[in-house]
Amino acid sequence: MMEGISKPVDYGEIIECSSPDFRAEILADRRNERIRVLNYLAGDMSSLAAYLDRTAIQNHAGKVIIYAFQSDWAELLGMGFRLEGVLGAYYRGEPAFCMSRFLDPGRAVSTCFVDEDHILRDIYKKAPKRSGLNTPSPNHESRYNLRLLREEDAGSVAKIFTRVFKTYPSPVEDIDYIKSLVSDNDYIMMVAEKGDEIAGIISAEIDANHLAAEITDCLTLPEHRGQGIMGLLIDNIEKELAGRDLGTFYSLARAGIPAINAVFRNRGYLYRGRLVNNCNIGGRFENMNMWEKPVSFEGEKNRSS
Repeated sequence: MMEGISKPVDYGEIIECSSPDFRAEILADRRNERIRVLNYLAGDMSSLAAYLDRTAIQNHAGKVIIYAFQSDWAELLGMGFRLEGVLGAYYRGEPAFCMSRFLDPGRAVSTCFVDEDHILRDIYKKAPKRSGLNTPSPNHESRYNLRLLREEDAGSVAKIFTRVFKTYPSPVEDIDYIKSLVSDNDYIMMVAEKGDEIAGIISAEIDANHLAAEITDCLTLPEHRGQGIMGLLIDNIEKELAGRDLGTFYSLARAGIPAINAVFRNRGYLYRGRLVNNCNIGGRFENMNMWEKPVSFEGEKNRSS
């Protein structure tokens, strides 16, 4: 017998379900028309897969995503799931296999994949380099100040995201949503500012259960690009994450944008795969490259999946 509890969130609902065959926490992400498994424990993967299919159909989702344990990914592959990437240290230092099933045939096809491969090749042809801000002028107004987000920044941040992105995977156009991130202990948002103007933004979403942090919401305003701001934001948000006993940092970067992929490579992140038509950003579904930087942590000797 299936039991389930649903809880509304900003862009869908979280479903906690259990049966004799599995237990799972699932995000029905209506904004991105996908089902994402957040946590699971399954004795019968086929029962879990069937439940995910039903949930996807009920929510008009074109894609199902599960970060599978090493013991489960091959079984999912045999059920028609596609291996799109591997995060080497996602589960408390152990790998997560990013498995996807496409219920919408059009969602499974990408016409940009080969071009995005060329972008990656070009990035890897160049030696990694760490660049900070271009040398500032003596005028202190030319310098960029990096700091944590404050509640009073919410309106400006919402306007910036709305200006830069036609659509975005999370409701960053909502001022109340941005304010809620300030008080969320598992979310860090930083800004780079020049004078009183925000020039760049970055966030980290912390998964304390799996000891992982996703570096996300990476944005530099067009008029401030080419100054090395994003590299410094990544460096500084990693410092904010230090001491939290995490096993890995990872990020999903727009596969068709060379600059953001290059900056992660230059910061020591490793390419881990590509998620096809993964989220609704910039007015369409786009492919996202997976980048990961495993880090040592105190609980390393007690890793468990």
